[in-house]
Amino acid sequence: MAFQNFNDYFKSLPNAQVFWFSFNLIQVSGVTSYGVFWPMLGLPNPGELAATATICTRTTMGSFPYQNATGGNSIYCAILNLRAAASRWSYILVDRLAHITNLSTTSTSVQTVGIDVSVGGLSSRIGLSDYSEVQWFIESYGDTGVGTFTTTVTYTNAAGVSGQTISVTIATLGFNLGRAMLLVGNNGEKIKSIESVQNTAVPPTTTNFGIAAVRPYTSAYISNYTGFSTNSFSKTTCPKIPTDACLTGMVFQPLGSSTVSAVHGQIVLCEG
Repeated sequence: MAFQNFNDYFKSLPNAQVFWFSFNLIQVSGVTSYGVFWPMLGLPNPGELAATATICTRTTMGSFPYQNATGGNSIYCAILNLRAAASRWSYILVDRLAHITNLSTTSTSVQTVGIDVSVGGLSSRIGLSDYSEVQWFIESYGDTGVGTFTTTVTYTNAAGVSGQTISVTIATLGFNLGRAMLLVGNNGEKIKSIESVQNTAVPPTTTNFGIAAVRPYTSAYISNYTGFSTNSFSKTTCPKIPTDACLTGMVFQPLGSSTVSAVHGQIVLCEG
């Protein structure tokens, strides 16, 4: 059952699952604002790459290796602790729903994505049926060099209308390893699936990029250098984690360029 009060919360802690995370460096620029730990060396291990659209689960390499609840209970994120030597950014705990990671930055051909969060058992993990809790990202898995990168994304919106397109441009040095950019449909509409991408302006260096669909659950914010932040039941209700969710981390830096370095922390998952 869900935690109804502090007694429920404290009773769950002795049997909690505790996992540490640690990463040395991720650069976030003003043009992307987001960073993704999936391709980075650290703890947990770098995430599993996928040549085709793939649903991610708790057993996918890169996820926190927790165990599902038993006996009709559920898993909740009870505590998120964060320590970092940079300021004014957030660590976001997300469920990585699905991804593809082998798209080329320098190809100008149509490249198939094929991610649809309405199928493959993801309906129990996406939250509201209007897809408003799902976020889509374009992610870099290498350094692109100096040059502008532009790609056109073809998607189906939440109403099921296919053939919708958005153009994404990332400026010089804005799309290096670990950086990510939020994708939003036309006029802010929600995205159900992404069918393909086609690059129209390519950077000088060939590397891989990808598309990922995630569902955020909770976050911790660092407000000052060498700061410490804790998000727990005392600040917010504990988010319920669906069975087999692929739990991983992202960063958000809203105030221009920043190097988010020496990131350490822990998540505490409780059953109730």
